Order: sequence, then C-alpha cells, then structure tokens
Amino acid sequence: MMRLTGVSLIAIAMGCSMAGAQEGVAPAGSPDETLLLDPIILHAASGQKCRKVASPNGQDTDLPLCIGLGTERDGLPGATMDRAEFGRLPTGARVQDVIKRLPGVFTGGGPGEDKDARVLGLDKEYTRTTIDGIQLPDGGEKREFNLDRLSSSLVESVEVIRSRRAEMEADGIAGRVDIKLRDIPREREIAVQGAVGAPEGGDIQQWHSLTAGGMLNETFGAQGAVSWSKVPNIKTKTKTDKDGVTLAETEDEVKDVTSTDFLGDFLWQTDDTAVRFKPTWLNQVEDKDKTKAKYKSDGSFNGSETEAESKTKRTVGGAFSVRHDFDEAFSVFEGATLDARVAYYAGSEDKDKDKATYKADGSEEASKFETEWEEKNDDLLQGEVNLALPFEAGGAHNILKTGLLAKYKTRDKAKTKAKAGIPQAAGEKDVYALEEITIAGYVQNETEFFGAVKITPGLRIEATSLEATSAAGMTSDGDAIDLLPSLPFEVRFSEDWALSGGIARVVTRPKFDLLVPWETSGSDRTTIGNPDLEPERGWAYDVDLDYTSPHLDLGAGVFYRWISDRIEEVATGDEDDDGNPIYQSQNVGDGWTAGVILEERVGLGLLGLEALEGFSITSTQTFARSRLTEYDGTKRPFKEQPDFWGDVALVWSDPDARLSAALALNFTSEITSSGDNGDEVRDAELTLDAEVDYRLTDQITLFALAENLTGTERVKRKADGAVEVEEGARSVYVGLKGSF
Repeated sequence: MMRLTGVSLIAIAMGCSMAGAQEGVAPAGSPDETLLLDPIILHAASGQKCRKVASPNGQDTDLPLCIGLGTERDGLPGATMDRAEFGRLPTGARVQDVIKRLPGVFTGGGPGEDKDARVLGLDKEYTRTTIDGIQLPDGGEKREFNLDRLSSSLVESVEVIRSRRAEMEADGIAGRVDIKLRDIPREREIAVQGAVGAPEGGDIQQWHSLTAGGMLNETFGAQGAVSWSKVPNIKTKTKTDKDGVTLAETEDEVKDVTSTDFLGDFLWQTDDTAVRFKPTWLNQVEDKDKTKAKYKSDGSFNGSETEAESKTKRTVGGAFSVRHDFDEAFSVFEGATLDARVAYYAGSEDKDKDKATYKADGSEEASKFETEWEEKNDDLLQGEVNLALPFEAGGAHNILKTGLLAKYKTRDKAKTKAKAGIPQAAGEKDVYALEEITIAGYVQNETEFFGAVKITPGLRIEATSLEATSAAGMTSDGDAIDLLPSLPFEVRFSEDWALSGGIARVVTRPKFDLLVPWETSGSDRTTIGNPDLEPERGWAYDVDLDYTSPHLDLGAGVFYRWISDRIEEVATGDEDDDGNPIYQSQNVGDGWTAGVILEERVGLGLLGLEALEGFSITSTQTFARSRLTEYDGTKRPFKEQPDFWGDVALVWSDPDARLSAALALNFTSEITSSGDNGDEVRDAELTLDAEVDYRLTDQITLFALAENLTGTERVKRKADGAVEVEEGARSVYVGLKGSF
C-alpha cells in the first residue's frame, strides 16, 4: 500500500524536495545496499526491468512487457547512466546536468548553460537527442533539442549510442543521446523534490517537482509528474580591441528561465498484450535583459545598447503504443512480438525583442530603436511498426526483426523587424515553410552463438521528400534515398569482460533554413538556398572493451567517422545581373574524426585501507582528432571540437550512510578551430560542482548543491587579435529529497 506521512505533506506544501527512490535500489544505509559502488553501466542497461521483445516463453514472465521506450542501446558501443548513478553526483534542475557526465559527450552553449549535446565533440548538428526514442520538435535550425527543456527529476536514465542497428534511425553521424523518462514503479509511490538557492548577483532560483503513481493492480498502472523551475543564467562579457589589451566592450546579461513540465503515463497490460499512452507538455519562458557598453581606443565611454527579450518555447503531444506477444507465429516463431507506436507533437517558439541605443551623454538615439518579433511552429506526426521473430537455426538463437517508420514534419517560421517604428524588409531566411516526409524500412537478424557471441547484420532504407516555400513565394522540392547497412557485434568473454563494436552507414540531415529557395543580394555577392541539398553521409566505426566487477569498472573505446558530402557555402560559377558571384550551400567537402574514450570507476575500499572506506572515483577521458578538407583544399579541424575533455568525480559515504559528499571536476582543452569561421581559439576550461547529502530519515535527505565553484571563464581569441572573456555565475542550492 502507498503511504503518505505528515512529513511528506509538509514537504509538498513548502516546495521541499524528495527525489524518488528508484524501484529496485535499496535505501542508503539498508543492509542490502552496495555502498561502495553503484556501477555506471558501460555495457548494457542497468538491471532488466521489463520483458524485451521476442523473449522465449517462460523467460522473464514475472516482468511487465517493455513498451513505449523506443529502441534501447543494449550492447552497442556507448554508455548508460541511470538514477542510481547520477543521483550520487552533483545534479541540478535540468537534464543537461546529467548528460554532461556521459563519456564521449561534450556540451555546448554559454558558460554554465550546457544546453547542447555534442557526441564525440563535433558540432551539435551531428548529434540527435531523443526522448524515449522520439526526436521532439524544438526551435533550432540544426535539428537539435535543447537539454534545458526537460527536468532531471523526470528522467530514469540517459544513454549515449555511438553505433547503430538497422532498427535505429541513421540521422546523427556522431551518435545519439536518448533520454528515458521515469518508468511506472511496480509499487505505488509519491515523490516530491525541490531546492532553493541563488547565483552570484542574481535573484532567488528554485526548482520543485512531484511524481505520483505505480501499478494499481497486475493489469493497470499510471503515473503523473509535474516539475517547475526558475533558474536565472547570469553572464558577464568583456571584449578588447585588436591589440588584445584595450577595453572595447563590456556586456552584462541576466536571463531568467522558467520551465514547467507535465508528463503522464498510462499502462494496461496482460501476460501477452500491453497498451501505453504517454502525454507530454513542456513549457519554457526566457526573459533576458542585456546591457552593452562601448569604449573608444583611448578608454573613454562611447555609448551603450540595451536589449530586452522574451521567448516562449512549448512542446505538446503524446505517444500511443501497442504490443502483443504470440505463443507461436507461422508455426515456427515461438515468442514472436508485434509492436507499434503512433506519436504526435506540436512545438512553438515565440520571441519578442527590443533594442535601444544610447549616446555617450546618455541620450537615446531614437532613430536606431529596433523591435523584432519571431514565431516558429513545428509539427511532428510519426508512426512505426516492428515485428520480431525468434527462431533456432544451426544451433544458434536468432531474432529476425523487420519494421517500417513514417514521419511527417512541418515547420513555419516568420520574423518581422522595425527600426524607429518603420517596418523593415524581412530577410530571406526569416520567413519560410517546410514539409518533410521520411519513410524508412529495415530488416536485421540477431544471431547468438554459445550464449557469448552476438552479431546483428542489417539493412535500413531511408527516403526523404522535402517541399520548401520562401518568403517571396518561391517553391521547390528535393528528395534523397539512402541505403544504410550496419553490422554490430558483441562478444562476452566472461561475466566481467565484454567486447562490443559495429560498422554502420549514417547520415546528418541539413539545417532547415539551408533547404529554402531563398535569394539575398549584397554589395559583392548573391547567396541562394538549396532545396536539393543531400544529407551529409558517413561511415561509423566503433569498438568498446569493458570490464565490470562489484568494485571496479573499466572501459576503453575507439571511434572513427568518415564524413563525405560535407555542406559548405561555395561559389557556383554563375553571376547575378550585376556581375557579382552567386554563392550556395552544396555537398562538396569531406573529413574524418577519430579518437579514444576511456572510463574508470573504482570503489577505493577494495584497497583494504580503513581511511578509504566509502570512497569511490568515477572518471572519463576523451581524446579526439579531426581533419576537414574544404572545397578549396583548405584543411583544418572540425569546428568547436576539443582535442581532449574529461571529468572526474569523487564520491564519499560514511559507514552508516547518513552523510555523503561528491565533487565533480570537468576539464576541456583548448579549441583551436572555434567561431563561425573556425578561425578563433578558445582557451581551456575547468569547472567544479559539489554536493553534500545528509539522510534525515529513511525517506528524507537534506542536500546542498554548488555549481561552477571555479567561476569558469570562457576566453575566445579572435583572428584579428581581439580577446573576448565570458564568465558565468556561481550558484548554491539547499533542498530536500526523498520518496514515500
């Protein structure tokens, strides 16, 4: 039976925090707890909690059917981190605080924001982020999903998937980050969470959440979750003149980000059939105020600018899933599975901005007052069906799997500008409409030999059709078809040692605004869009070797990507009516990236020293190199990719598990190809987060969290000698967490 104590009622009323204890994880301090090492899972999902497709009759019958989760990583190269692990590390309000801990994943955005996932350190356009396997619509032109859109309290696990099986979408050359939402617990529970704090120089920030649900009986389960947070992002920026010393500009920015998330989950199941519906409502409001001061070369004040911007982002929709397991199909396939899912999501982004300019004497230049309004609307309708057929052949167990996917995506963008109250002509990228249809089918066969060797050859076909309309009313279309073979494998040498790897053909689809048939003319060139752009295409090669034991986890991975049809803006050889060259984005470049990913997790108690009891260390390191050959033969690294990044976390728990502490240090090396043109240098960065927990009762824990203790500066050195320094604020929170 579900219990709700007086303490929990008070906690809810006060907005205090009680983070849900994961089903199957013993409370800290209990006799069954593994105190020294709750392992980060390098090789497979943490603890099977549901019955997978095509399970043999009689196997895992005590578990509910897996449904509505999307395709999981299983044994593919990558890593999975669940709540048992990231709950021990310093974790803030939003999911980027979890994803930035994944090995091989670099996060982008301003200092302290970390809102873009970048697998292998490549630009965000090469990574796709999904929630339960579905890429929700968001406002970015590069098809990214901003990580600050989702609360960390609503997440069950996160995983980075570097390789592919044919059943997986091929979009995202570097890899995919998949976020699994909290599952319905087998026992009914209520969990609440909240914290209050403040950044340096900012207003109070806070986050709160409530999750309630469970299996009401053997057939029906439900769960609801709501999260609310208000987190100000504070940044200061200084920019020098070309001499690298003389002050040219200062900038102060305060951005209050208020997020509200509602998630539902409804499940009906029998022994062989399951139906699930998961509605979603995500809303985020950003209110930004920015002040910029300008200075002359002699250091005297030269006027200022102020900006006030309000942005609202919303995603609403849901996914409906059905699964049925057959005792026998076609008289051969014992334990066959048929599953299907239909999903619809609507996304919107509205932005209003005012910009005022002031002279050195403080008077406003009314003729330069600017206003801007922008609206984006995205719709995604997606349907998929999969059939899994297990059979025995030649002494090996096989699972033949085939399926179809259809996606219909639209985007409408409109932007208007005015200067001194006079409407300005819209830029060609400011107004457009897109319709994109993707049809995909696949077949794969998983063959397992001796219970230790598994290979899954497969072939996927993806066809896309695009229709685009520009602000001028020009309409055009484009099509692309890709044959995408894949060959993942897995070898388990023992209970401790495993080798996994794969070869796969992958793609990265173009930015939305490059696909529109727009045309814009400048003083020396005309630039046009290109609806005929093909995806960038690549080959992905990955191998991971993992060792897992109760007190020691080790992982070593190698990756290589060959990327062709790289999209670049080049001269077409044609001229406009004024004799100026015409430029267009085309598939003309190629390149590669390669590297090594290392992972270590050790419980120091294995050394047998009493002073080290309760200590564990988690660490990851990624070494990467890349080379891009541009259309004109110029060679350089891929933009924004560091040569090295890594993190190390030290976690300590006292013997009775009442008190625990964690320090997490992240380091990123110098980036030598930064900025829009790849000609800037970004200095190395070091950040430190910390958290201290004290368990008040078996259900309630008091915690203190500090983020960006190092006050990290982002230093960019421009090609002309100018230096830009940007700094995010330190933040401290206090709260409660627990479950009932």
